[in-house]
Amino acid sequence: MSMASGVFTRVIGWSAAVVLVPVVLLAMALRDPGRADFVLGNGNEPKSLDPAEASAIPEGRVARFLFEPLVTLDNATLEPLPGAATSWTSDPTGLRWTFTLRDDGRFADGTRVEASHFVDAFRRLVDPKTASRAAAYLLDVANARAVRSGKRPPDALGVAATSPTTFVMTLETRPADFVRSLAFPALVPLKIVESPDGRASGRRIVGNGPFRVDYRRPRDRIRLERNPHHRDAAKTPRTVDVLACDSAGTLLNMFLAGDVDWVTDVPPTLVAPLLARTDGALRTAPMSGTYFLRVNTRKPHLADVRVRRALDLAVDREALVRAALPGGESAANGLVAPGAGWNPRPRRGDPTEARRLLDAFLAEKGLRELPPVEYAYNTLDIHQTIAEVLQRGWTETLGIRVRLARMENASLLAAVKAGDFDLARGSWIADHTDPTTFLDVFRSDAPNNQTGFADPTFDARLAAGAALPEGPARLAALFDAESVLLDASAVIPIHHYASYNLVARNVRGFGLNALDIHFPQQFETETSR
Repeated sequence: MSMASGVFTRVIGWSAAVVLVPVVLLAMALRDPGRADFVLGNGNEPKSLDPAEASAIPEGRVARFLFEPLVTLDNATLEPLPGAATSWTSDPTGLRWTFTLRDDGRFADGTRVEASHFVDAFRRLVDPKTASRAAAYLLDVANARAVRSGKRPPDALGVAATSPTTFVMTLETRPADFVRSLAFPALVPLKIVESPDGRASGRRIVGNGPFRVDYRRPRDRIRLERNPHHRDAAKTPRTVDVLACDSAGTLLNMFLAGDVDWVTDVPPTLVAPLLARTDGALRTAPMSGTYFLRVNTRKPHLADVRVRRALDLAVDREALVRAALPGGESAANGLVAPGAGWNPRPRRGDPTEARRLLDAFLAEKGLRELPPVEYAYNTLDIHQTIAEVLQRGWTETLGIRVRLARMENASLLAAVKAGDFDLARGSWIADHTDPTTFLDVFRSDAPNNQTGFADPTFDARLAAGAALPEGPARLAALFDAESVLLDASAVIPIHHYASYNLVARNVRGFGLNALDIHFPQQFETETSR
């Protein structure tokens, strides 16, 4: 998709009269390096720019600027498009896939992107030494589980470079929506440049995307510059700023002042006023994603399913959605987000049953009350609001003490990874359109599980359903697998998402889709001075 201009230029159609929250000084403080041609308000500080270490949505957005996977997705239709590969084919079984790479594919340092770089990257993701959560996206590749568990070496993974431009993947089972799943931000070619003195801290990863890193200032911005070796270099802006700011109000002010072109989060109380405007800056759509709580089943007071189910059934999801969310979201009675053919589940809350289950547990253990429970979440304002609603509901319904632990995003991710939590906020935004994108997270061997939940019945039902061809029988089998997970209450679904993006009027080609995925190569701008 072509750009209308090679330079991103702001079109500011706002006046001071429409500023909906108090003006803040941060916008002025962030101007000192000069405004980039395009500015993204990205929310939380990315934990890492290494695709193998990235695990959150803000990191995925940055990765799409810096790296290009085998395929990309159309911003509006989600149809697979050529990325680092120009074409792909499979054998009749659907288990052997061949990708033809671009002859002109280049890293940001000008060196050629070859099939061996994808082999190295995929092996690194699955290598247990890397401990990458993104390994979950490759577990259908031949020998991936054996490599992940340390039973086979990384070079046993079913990937191969049969020529510099031919990359071959051999699968053990073919997942639904396989090609679309390869657009995940971590499935990108690997080039690591070692530091001259051999120190790990001096290593840098070179990307093959339309931009490269100019510099990074923690808690401020990542300044990107055009990758001159990318095929779309002439169509992309010279510079991009990715701002690290977890205050939705601050970013909204900056957007209204013309200092930001794309904001990925909007204060819930301002959604309605923004939607009422006629300029169309706020773009919203249902989103295939679920906001949930991870329950640490390894903690003594949460190991009993009665306690977990009591916490789960005490949540009034409909009331929470009305009280805390803008209006596009829906109560989540299951983990899998609504989609074609997926049967809706009945309302999940039942305060009377929740109280009965907790009382039965306390009586059996000879306890007067449950030990205090801590709920950890990251710092966005909406998470604080939801946490307070949950805390109040649990206290009123179950009489338990709930401590709220608000953390920086990196600290929350580290605590969850280490198992140092009772309840922790989690979310999953679908990477493709099949229900397995949600259910795979909680397999016994899934890197992203992190609850301690391991149920052979769930694993078996999930595997059986995933092996079926697309259609009603597959959906029914996966629905049964989800039922096992929900009955265990190792995960407590809260609500299904809607996307809210503020996009400057001069940016076109943004697209709205259920995955809220946007590849910057497809953006168009109109120049106005």
